[in-house]
Amino acid sequence: MSILEKAVWYVEWRRREAFTLEDVARACGVSRFHLSRVFQSASGRSVMAYARARRLSEAARLLAAGAEDILPVALVRWN
Repeated sequence: MSILEKAVWYVEWRRREAFTLEDVARACGVSRFHLSRVFQSASGRSVMAYARARRLSEAARLLAAGAEDILPVALVRWN
């Protein structure tokens, strides 16, 4: 599994929990600097920007699926 794949897997697995760039880098077995460089080069965005975008898309999915109220969606631990 590539560094990019490991990072994406980690973000998806932990998306409802708080984590840092250091946590992702440790899971990938590389330094924060190397992870940042590889991820930015491959995806065009930072690891944490990707994580934020995934959390927002998940919240949008919940709302589009018929969540009755925005408050419970907003209160889910996204960060």
